[in-house]
Amino acid sequence: MSDLAASTSPVLRQAAARGFTLVEAMVALAILSLLMTTVLAALRAFGATQVALQTVSARTDQMRSVSNFLRESLEATVVNLSDGELGFGARDTDVELESSFFQGNQAGFVWKARVVFGERYGGTFLLRLARDVDARLTLSWQRPTQFPAALTWEGHPVRVLVPDVQVLQ
Repeated sequence: MSDLAASTSPVLRQAAARGFTLVEAMVALAILSLLMTTVLAALRAFGATQVALQTVSARTDQMRSVSNFLRESLEATVVNLSDGELGFGARDTDVELESSFFQGNQAGFVWKARVVFGERYGGTFLLRLARDVDARLTLSWQRPTQFPAALTWEGHPVRVLVPDVQVLQ
């Protein structure tokens, strides 16, 4: 019999057959760590993609809401006048300002429209769509006055429609 076989007892041979060597355990840990690193990188990429898609989706929803509001308010400016012709401008029985009004320049657009703000608040308003100094698309409104050429918008309600607007054209 050889010296190696003679020096190894049956108990030691059984213990060696049941366990892993240190090299095998280290190789297994290295492979497991590579797999975990790959899975972690994939999860981070998935998370970043989901955040980007949510941002784009939220921006699309904002633009759709603004577009719908503008379409409805501009449609409300065309009314049937008493002489049977179509005119540009809304009528309000409380205010004797039946003329139409639309003004636009690089700073924004102003028009007169009939708007309903909830159940109890509405009527004919001058609406202003403009880009403010913080690059936000804002909507301001006020009751029409006798001289719309001298409009001031300080102190009137303002609502931010879209934050971070690059250009208003």
